[in-house]
Amino acid sequence: MVEDIVLESPDRAASQLLPPVDKARHVNYEYEVKPKFSPNQYCYRIFNNAFLEIEKRDKHGKKIAQTAFHLGLLEPKPKKSRSTAWFMFIGAILTAVAAMTMGLYLNDLVLAAGTGAFSLMLFIVHYCSYREISFFYSRSGKAPLVALSHRCGCKKSLRKFVEHLKRGIEKNTLPASSQYFAEETRWHRTLKDEGWISNEDYQKARNRIMKQFNRRVR
Repeated sequence: MVEDIVLESPDRAASQLLPPVDKARHVNYEYEVKPKFSPNQYCYRIFNNAFLEIEKRDKHGKKIAQTAFHLGLLEPKPKKSRSTAWFMFIGAILTAVAAMTMGLYLNDLVLAAGTGAFSLMLFIVHYCSYREISFFYSRSGKAPLVALSHRCGCKKSLRKFVEHLKRGIEKNTLPASSQYFAEETRWHRTLKDEGWISNEDYQKARNRIMKQFNRRVR
């Protein structure tokens, strides 16, 4: 069982996962993103080659929240999620076709213009509702700790950051130790208390981690 594999002492496991204080942090890579149609902007910093800091600000640049954790808590590959209002897109196309047809057949420019404007409105709703997000989940708990929106004007920078993050995770993979699983549970609880993950995600993560080293979930 995983709980029998103890590669590190509890104190050493905790100290390795604990981010250093601000003065001891050396930033290796920094990435800022301002997602479209979002009231918040985010700054990601990889520091000391082993930790990730996430800072959330409002649209005026005022800091809202900040957290940092060991890269070994993350899975090495992100998972993409896409969502959009396809019925709005299809409705926009059909309305546009109907507008052109009625305008030509009835020679009524006002009717054609009105339905064309409605078609444009539907297309705008479709465009604003489109989302593409890459999630980096926690290694054992499978909670979404990093969410990267692709709706930004810096896709090259986003790709570079993802590559840096993936390399950092691979270089800092933690051993399969019950001590690390326990520390991962503690970090999930901290992230939940700080509002980075929901209570539902935390409970699911806790259940998964506890099952991995054969502990009963209360």
